[in-house]
Amino acid sequence: MKCAAALWMLLLVTTPLIADDEVMARWQSKMADTSTQLKAKQYSAALRNSKQLIDEMVERLGPGNPSTQLFGTVITYRALAHAGLGETEDALWYWQTVLSLYPKFAESDVSMYGEAGEFLKEHIELGELPQPTTAAGEPVWPKVKKQVKPKYPYGARYFDVSGKLTVEVIITTEGRVARPRIVTPLPAPTLSYVALEAVKRWRFEPARFGSTPVNVIFQLTVNYKDS
Repeated sequence: MKCAAALWMLLLVTTPLIADDEVMARWQSKMADTSTQLKAKQYSAALRNSKQLIDEMVERLGPGNPSTQLFGTVITYRALAHAGLGETEDALWYWQTVLSLYPKFAESDVSMYGEAGEFLKEHIELGELPQPTTAAGEPVWPKVKKQVKPKYPYGARYFDVSGKLTVEVIITTEGRVARPRIVTPLPAPTLSYVALEAVKRWRFEPARFGSTPVNVIFQLTVNYKDS
C-alpha cells in the first residue's frame, strides 16, 4: 500500500481530529509497526495494533477525505491481519468496509503483504454467494431476531456529525450479516464504521424458498442521532 511515513504525517496534519502532537506521533509509530508486522506475517500482533488504532481514531477523528484515507489505511491493516490468520469472512467484511468508504483503496498496492495482500486483491469484486439449486416454493424474506444499537463515538459528537447510513448486505443462510456495501455513507468515516460494527452483530431468520434457507441481498438503514 502506498502509504509512506511522509504521507501518514501529511494526513495526520490535515485531518480534523481531537488530538495533540503526542497522539499523532503515537499513531504514526503504531501504523509503521503494524505495517512491519504484516510484512513479517505477525498477524496476531498486527490485528491487536490495528484494533487499538481503530478504537482511538473512532473517538478522535472528524469528517472529510483525509480522515477517511487515514482511517481506511488502518482498517485495511485489520483486513490484512484477518486474511493472514485465515479469518476470511472478517477479512472480507473489513475490506469491503474500506472499499465502500473510499473506493480508491482498490488501487492500493497491497502486494508487499504477501498472500494476505493477494487475497484482498482477488476480492475487490465479490462474486455471488452460492444458492441451492433445488429451492422451490414461495419466498420468505429475512426477519430480524437480534438488533444491536450502534454507539455514538465522541469524535462524531464533537464534530456534530449525524445522519442515516444505508448499507447493502448479504443475509446468509445462517442468518448472519456478510459483505457490506455502503449505499449512503455518513459524513464521518468513523461513524459509518461503528454503525457497520453494530450491523455485523445483527442476526436474522434467514430468507427461504419454501423450507430451504437461501442467501439474499438486503438493505438496512441506521439512523444516527445524538442521544
